[in-house]
Amino acid sequence: MEMALRAQSPLCSRGRPLLVVRPVAAATGLAQPTIGHSRFTGRRLVRCMVSSSDYPKRNARRTSAPKPKGTASRGGYASRPTAESSAKKVGESSTDEGDLGKSNGTLHSEETELAGTAGESSDVNLPGNVSSSAAKDEAETKEEADQNQLSASSSTSMDDESIDRKLDEYRGKISALASSKPEPSTIASVRGQDKPVVGVHEQEKSITGSQEHGSSIVDEPPKGRPFAEAIVGYPVKDAEEELPVSEDVVDPEVLRRRLQELADENYSVGNKCFVFPEVVKADSMIDIYLNRSMSALASEPDVLIKGAFNGWRWNSFTENLHKSELTGDWWCCKLYIPKQAYRLDFVFFNGGTVYENNNHNDFFLEIESDIDEDSFEDFLIEEKQKELERLAAEEAERKRQAEEERRREEERAAMEADRAQAKSEVEMKKEKLHQMLSSASRYSDNLWYIEPNNYRGGDRVRLYYNRSSRPLMHNNEIWMHGGYNNWIDGLSIQERLVKSHEKDGDWWYAEVTLPERALVLDWVFADGPPGNATNYDNNGRQDFHAIIPNNIPEDMFWVEEEHKIFRRLQQERREREVADRLKAEMKEKTMRAFLLSQKHIVYTEPLEVRAGNTVNVLYNPSNTVLNGKPEVWFRGSFNRWTHPSGPLPPQKMVKAENGSHLQATVRVPLDAYMMDFVFSESEDGGIYDNRNGMDYHIPVSDSIAKEPPMHIVHIAVEMAPIAKVKDLHYQHSFAWGGTEIKVWFGKVEDLPVYFLEPQNGMFWVGCVYGKNDESRFGFFCHSALEFLRQKGSSPDIIHCHDWSSAPVAWLYKEQYALNGLGNGRVVFTIHNLEFGAHHIGKAMAHCDKATTVSDTYSKEVAGHGAIAPHYFKFHGIRNGIDPDIWDPYTDVFIPVHYTSENVVEGKSAAKKALQQKLGLQQTDTPIVVLLGSAPDPRIQGDFTNLASQLHGEYHGRVKLCLTYDEPLSHLIYAGADFILVPSIFEPCGLTQLIAMRYGSIPIVRKTGGLYDTVFDVDNDKDRALAQGLEPNGFNFEGADSSGVDYALDRQV
Repeated sequence: MEMALRAQSPLCSRGRPLLVVRPVAAATGLAQPTIGHSRFTGRRLVRCMVSSSDYPKRNARRTSAPKPKGTASRGGYASRPTAESSAKKVGESSTDEGDLGKSNGTLHSEETELAGTAGESSDVNLPGNVSSSAAKDEAETKEEADQNQLSASSSTSMDDESIDRKLDEYRGKISALASSKPEPSTIASVRGQDKPVVGVHEQEKSITGSQEHGSSIVDEPPKGRPFAEAIVGYPVKDAEEELPVSEDVVDPEVLRRRLQELADENYSVGNKCFVFPEVVKADSMIDIYLNRSMSALASEPDVLIKGAFNGWRWNSFTENLHKSELTGDWWCCKLYIPKQAYRLDFVFFNGGTVYENNNHNDFFLEIESDIDEDSFEDFLIEEKQKELERLAAEEAERKRQAEEERRREEERAAMEADRAQAKSEVEMKKEKLHQMLSSASRYSDNLWYIEPNNYRGGDRVRLYYNRSSRPLMHNNEIWMHGGYNNWIDGLSIQERLVKSHEKDGDWWYAEVTLPERALVLDWVFADGPPGNATNYDNNGRQDFHAIIPNNIPEDMFWVEEEHKIFRRLQQERREREVADRLKAEMKEKTMRAFLLSQKHIVYTEPLEVRAGNTVNVLYNPSNTVLNGKPEVWFRGSFNRWTHPSGPLPPQKMVKAENGSHLQATVRVPLDAYMMDFVFSESEDGGIYDNRNGMDYHIPVSDSIAKEPPMHIVHIAVEMAPIAKVKDLHYQHSFAWGGTEIKVWFGKVEDLPVYFLEPQNGMFWVGCVYGKNDESRFGFFCHSALEFLRQKGSSPDIIHCHDWSSAPVAWLYKEQYALNGLGNGRVVFTIHNLEFGAHHIGKAMAHCDKATTVSDTYSKEVAGHGAIAPHYFKFHGIRNGIDPDIWDPYTDVFIPVHYTSENVVEGKSAAKKALQQKLGLQQTDTPIVVLLGSAPDPRIQGDFTNLASQLHGEYHGRVKLCLTYDEPLSHLIYAGADFILVPSIFEPCGLTQLIAMRYGSIPIVRKTGGLYDTVFDVDNDKDRALAQGLEPNGFNFEGADSSGVDYALDRQV
């Protein structure tokens, strides 16, 4: 037997009263139940229907009640009529599917019987009733008269008004009876076995029964009705006729009796389950009953319901049914119907493999709801978005907690590492100091001694030195450069010696304060102060050492020294963390500046695109190839066009509020880390603005996904600084080109670096350039590709540089792309076009993309024969500096570390140190530095002659250093006020970038990258603003002294 649940309009429910029970306070103070009722019209009922085995051959009878607005379509089949009612059923099936509560304008006799029955049951004789017997008899007499009138009228046609009038009279009589009772107590006071017996339905204000007993409020089934029309549930009053729930309460005994009659009726017609109430609405509670003996679970001890909503698509659940107190094998449970549900699908099972599933058709229940299948799809999308946002929030919180735990763990590990390092350093210093103490003394005959003889740390003493027969015997200026405890704090003492007229011989002395924590004093003698000395007496490279009697016990000294080192290490670590934070802030600031620099063409609101949010893309076509087009269409995707959802549908852009831009709105997925887009003149395409084939890309923050790393291999014949390579060691060898090639491996800034060393001696020439370059570089390029092939590497990008590694481009395309390295693309970068033009032209032809180190330089060389035929794939990308090497906050070569917050203090200290080191006058006069090199040796000679001339004519005001000095270069950038770069040509230039990093103002000629990075304070305000920057220096044109003078005059 198959069964389905569906909502139907009542066939004969109009005007029927609903029985309710409420407790009243009797004279004894006990709550006593009485009976009240209310009338309902236009009600809908839920029926439990049975289909015969041949139901597919019959026409399905659909619901005849008007479907409320927003209610999903209802399905299911009518129940099978019994033999005694089949004729009547056929007759009724021909009527219109309107209100089934009417039939040809008359009510069925069963309806009048129901009304009479309801009237009879209104008088329930309960213990403790405070009403007088006379009042009861009078009420019973009147009710019997009303019943007789209703019974007599069953044979005649009655309209709605007459029914309402009769029932109004009847209600008045019952109200009079009810008004004679004391005030009711609260509903919650009616309980059974410590569990609520009566509950209130929030939506319908209906009274529900005890969950424990499975009881519910029901209408008394109409007597004599065909089983095919058995009503399950109870009618719900119209909104306009709602009565205060607090005044309508139910006697549990009445509920159980009604519910038992309801269960008996369903059992008699073969319905194995029913639901209550009959109009199942969203956001409400319902009761579901199953007769276990009529189901496939008849012999099972446990009964459960498993279901979901909206075609098994949403919010699945499993609940236990419990045995109800109804006669028969009825089991029940309560279910909550969510407000987004329009259909309930369910089956029953034993918790294992035995199911009652309506002959594999499952059970379903239509729900009166404001949502339908289409709006549910929108709801699912919203729920999916919320779920993704929830998951993103949980993932973000998990990452935050993990990051916090990782940070704490790193802090603990770093602290332990600092302690271990401090202990290790102390042990090393202790060992070295003890070795040195073995050779230290309190004096050296006829060479040096200290007065007074008894001294301790912290004392002021005289250190005497005999200049005769020593390296400084001919110097008239002698300085003592000193420290203590094996130079533990470096050069910390400097004093000038004076000639002693009290001692016989060539004795000199200096007043020296001994460090309080010194165990030994270390020093050398020199012909000048630190930085200016050229001649030394360092005791035959052993330095001088004097024992200092202990002020503190040695053990305590080393304990203090270990703590001192530990604090230093912690301070250094904190400084590194601050430096990293500043770098991150600078990176974010740079990205923001870049985004702002594109604002005249395209930008977003908000400027920072975040995953999970909606952004507006604003585009100004007047500055692009789409200028003047009547329409502009936005076409985009995410994650470099690889997002699983595919490209977004083309979107026609609309006029933005600011007038000059067009606008499109985009929802950014939670797993997007990059937003990609182009613009076209029509929905079908046509002319595109794709940023010269590069497309527009904007990073997305807060993504739950991470961009997969690209495998990029650089091939170059030189790398700087080679000193940054860590853990360089031999890895393996491979054979190619008739020789063995050794592979050396190391890391630079955690990036793997491989060095190739062929054993045929081809690279052992003592220099990078100048000896058989073409054959050596060709061999290197070929062996590099062979190394990648034999290693099994599959790079995404192979990046080669200048003419020296240009052969990589054509060797890869002609040989290796078809021989094991087929996934890569070749990028070729030109750093200097002055050399190897033929090789550069050939590489330009074979590479996929070509770049140079600044945009202006790319335009300056656009007409070059090697560039012009391939200019369409040629792009200018500015160079950058190494922020780890060139960082005034961590620079070890400058006296005071500084940031933008203390730049004046830091540069003042560096300027003073630079003046002292170069022998310049200690003044506040601006220091202008000229940095550069001469590619022509003859010009280099001219500079040497110029240095001699200037040093003689402008002593103390000018200094020419014709050498490379790494520490000096750092001090120059920090101590200079202005850096002059008058280059004839400059593809990019790093000098001006480093100068600005250290707060020195650049003065440059307008060429190449110098023009791209330096914006004149007087003439380039608009150009800087267009790139989201501010003016930052001075520039000039021409290559003569007048141009330089013009810029220098303006800077002063």
